[in-house]
Amino acid sequence: MAPAKKTTSKTTAKKTTAKKKPVAKKTVAKKATTKKTSVATKKAAAAVAAKSVKSVAPKKKAAPKKTTTKTKAVVKTAAPKDKKCCCGNIIATSIATFIFIFIFEYLWHGVVLTDLYIQTSDLWRTPAEMQDYFQYAFLTQISLAVLLTFIFGKKYEKRGLMEGARFGLYAGLFIGIMQSASYAYMPVPGALAFLWLVGGILEGIGIGITISAIYKQK
Repeated sequence: MAPAKKTTSKTTAKKTTAKKKPVAKKTVAKKATTKKTSVATKKAAAAVAAKSVKSVAPKKKAAPKKTTTKTKAVVKTAAPKDKKCCCGNIIATSIATFIFIFIFEYLWHGVVLTDLYIQTSDLWRTPAEMQDYFQYAFLTQISLAVLLTFIFGKKYEKRGLMEGARFGLYAGLFIGIMQSASYAYMPVPGALAFLWLVGGILEGIGIGITISAIYKQK
């Protein structure tokens, strides 16, 4: 009966060894797969890092395009047209402003203030002499129209008639103050000096509105 027990122990030992062998193979396979995945992740990280470096790297600026002779010729020919338009605009506005100044001063000084001028006739030229020097008054009116039109164009803001009225108020105050200042060295009535101031302000506002109504700038 003793020899039979030995054989059974040997058979059980063989079975246990046979069962242990597949477990070792599985662990080796798992290690291989983990190595492969680690290598793949390293490659993917390297690729992402390379892309980020490329995106961060500064892009080369494109070289400026050379202008052709045709575009230069167009620019040269377009400049004189703008100058002509600007000069024509100033001339047309100055003519309209001069017409307003001429009419206003005729009505204000020739109609409204006639009685005061008659009372102080010893201070002024005779009507015949005034006719001889009329061209000087004509020249000053044209110069005033051109000067105010030019100044208005330098500060033109395209705000309509209100802009012209504001500009005319400033110009009218200047004109009226200069005219009424004659009261200090001429024996004129105070009423006449005051009306010169009022007339200058009204004339200036009318000039500003006339200029803003006609003046146009592209």
